[in-house]
Amino acid sequence: MSLPRVGEERPQLVVTKEITLASPADPYLTLRALATYSACSVRWLRDRLADPHHPLPCYRLPGGKILVRRSEWDAWLASYRRLGDPHVERLVADVLDGLQRSSGQAEWRNRPKRDPPHA
Repeated sequence: MSLPRVGEERPQLVVTKEITLASPADPYLTLRALATYSACSVRWLRDRLADPHHPLPCYRLPGGKILVRRSEWDAWLASYRRLGDPHVERLVADVLDGLQRSSGQAEWRNRPKRDPPHA
């Protein structure tokens, strides 16, 4: 009876020399393709390319073709992400504060009247 060799039951490492993807994981998109992906118009996207404060990153090829990498679009768009609307939250807080104050005043007005202390 022979003993199994050390490590014989472990998975074997497989080395591949090449990986072929059916579609690139992070493609470069034309403005038309980006418009389809993002549900934004090509005109709106062109305006974002020229935005002086927060321009959409792009690649301008010789001949005028413009490409945007999908991951760069996603990152650019994520910078505009907001959770909730601060104006709505402030408005709700003001309304609730007003209700609390008015209910406190109503309780004060409707409390039973006490006779003034006799001297």
